[in-house]
Amino acid sequence: MAFVRQQNKLYTYLAVCYLVAGSVSLCLAQSAAKNAASPPKTQILAKALDKGFVTARGIELWRGKYELNNIGVNVQDLFLRYLTGDAASAKLDLTRASAFGVRFVRCGSGIHGTADFKRYSEDRATWYAAFRHMLSDADASGIGIVHVLLPDLSVLASLGQAPTAQAALRQGSPQNSAAVAYASGMASEFRDDARLLFWEIGDEYNRDADLEDASIALKCSSDAVRQFLIQIARTIHAADRHHLVSSGCGDVRPDSWHLRQTALYHKSSGASAPDNIVGDTGAMDSFEQYAEMIRFYAPSPIDIVSVHLNPPGESKVKWLIEDDEHAFRLPWIRQAASAFPSNPQGSVLGKPLFVGAFGQDWQSGAKSVEPAWTLDLLKRARSDAGPVLALRQSATIPPSPTAQQKLQEVPIEVMNQIMNLNQLMLSAARDSPYIK
Repeated sequence: MAFVRQQNKLYTYLAVCYLVAGSVSLCLAQSAAKNAASPPKTQILAKALDKGFVTARGIELWRGKYELNNIGVNVQDLFLRYLTGDAASAKLDLTRASAFGVRFVRCGSGIHGTADFKRYSEDRATWYAAFRHMLSDADASGIGIVHVLLPDLSVLASLGQAPTAQAALRQGSPQNSAAVAYASGMASEFRDDARLLFWEIGDEYNRDADLEDASIALKCSSDAVRQFLIQIARTIHAADRHHLVSSGCGDVRPDSWHLRQTALYHKSSGASAPDNIVGDTGAMDSFEQYAEMIRFYAPSPIDIVSVHLNPPGESKVKWLIEDDEHAFRLPWIRQAASAFPSNPQGSVLGKPLFVGAFGQDWQSGAKSVEPAWTLDLLKRARSDAGPVLALRQSATIPPSPTAQQKLQEVPIEVMNQIMNLNQLMLSAARDSPYIK
């Protein structure tokens, strides 16, 4: 993904199940009505994929007796709306998503500050009731939920007297203890509910790892992020033996491995890193180093490899000739996820890949942008085995946005591709219960 910090932006995504997921809040119906999207040739039923728990079989995700293949959608504020009494609009978005063959939604945490942690601690019954309401409405539309448990790292860091990312990630700190308590409580309460597909720990906690830029407010080390992910994954699995866990990490930087090696060298010696580790111009990772960092953020007991993708912009890797019209990186990430043991014994090779968010900006100023990169990614997902993708939507949001201000519309050619791809995947098996 292009690692450009974006201020005052809300990211929503559509999601595809390899997995690829994302969050759209939803302009699906608006896009369909305004542009007259072609309906599927075969009616897609609003029916759950299968009522079983999601399991990992090597690089594949399965739900019951069917492989979980779907382009889902990310509605970041879905749970928040159930918590704040806006279930009607949330339910409408779920219904709209279902019409495009969406069978899972990725939603963000209900925690957005200290007050939310306090509310959860003092009234868990109401909190859990809102979550069950969301699961029930989603299930009625044939949709399962992928839930991001913890808030943005900046929010988590603000909960302590030392509002730093390193403090938030450090075991035993006030912020860390609050995160563990929340993850344990939610996992324990919903451990037997198969309407929840799997947990995600956080959203892109690896984004600024190992950076020394003075403008980065939340500096942290990649090793601290990794240890935190292990800690929370263990906490979830201790309370919930049924649901899989994904890290929620974004794609790694083109120089991520070299950044970590430089940080480790500084930590061990206090000296500047030698040129063979990183030079003045900044060394770029090879594919082997890139793949190592993808796997670095998916240690056991994390079950699913997570990345987020968008056009590379200036963040191109050196081992591909990339541009902003082709999603060349996708199959290589798949290869990285497939190339390491999925358990300590190493009896099965690879882990499933969940692309939690993909997409691009649809407008540049007043001009519309051709969705070439997004359409190419969908084409590659279709040709790959078992894709899960998520479409990213971004817009600048005022504090109290109107419905029209919430999103830029997804181009109709993108929505048609998503609808057609979902129909293709849902009807892949002749005896599929999802099509009539």
